[in-house]
Amino acid sequence: MKKAVMYWLEKVEAGAGVAEMLCESKLDDDDRLNSVLGRQRLLNAE
Repeated sequence: MKKAVMYWLEKVEAGAGVAEMLCESKLDDDDRLNSVLGRQRLLNAE
């Protein structure tokens, strides 16, 4: 676990962006999930 944290910390300190650390499909999945959750919140607020 410590090695994994150190790896990510080094990447961040080197200026790596989120897209460089995660694959595109993960980012697309996250966008889709947030979109669905946002719509559900709007529907539940009414």
